[in-house]
Amino acid sequence: MGIAYGSGDGSAWQNVYRIPSISSVDPRQHRFGRVEMTKILAKTRPDVCHIHSVYNPGILEACLAHGPCVLHLHDSRYACPASRLYYRRTQQICERTCSIACFPIGLVKGCQTPRMPAAWSFYSRVKFIEKNAHRFAAVVANSRYVADRFRQNVQSKVSPDVITTSVRSRPPKSLLSPKKSRTFCSLDE
Repeated sequence: MGIAYGSGDGSAWQNVYRIPSISSVDPRQHRFGRVEMTKILAKTRPDVCHIHSVYNPGILEACLAHGPCVLHLHDSRYACPASRLYYRRTQQICERTCSIACFPIGLVKGCQTPRMPAAWSFYSRVKFIEKNAHRFAAVVANSRYVADRFRQNVQSKVSPDVITTSVRSRPPKSLLSPKKSRTFCSLDE
């Protein structure tokens, strides 16, 4: 098993790889993240990549190119550029799906950063997931609400089932095989 992370202390684990760009929203870091993650995946050769809270689409692309990936949804970051689905100024829940209209609406209603490079990067992350959702072997969500909003945003483009962690379930058949042991690469910011 290998663990790649962006910040914090990884000394509690073995086979730990620090990739600071994992949590970078800077588009200039996407290529660097993809190259670094590709090297780590070539070295560790995991059977499955389990992805948590990764901002960098380059790292996501490297994992998807390597093999089966499980996307773990802890919040709305893969369905909403602001990761909130909430308008601070009007104190309303956002019912929209991600679109270019998120920029003016987000600025007026106070859910999005006014820093355009960061806002564009967040938007690009959501659009990357929307475009590539069908490539994930499985998508796991911590709540039905997050799962439903993810389904709503990717619409019919997602083929794997979205399951909540509160429901007992078996892993997707695509991840089960007669192999005696599996190796995993877990990614977190």
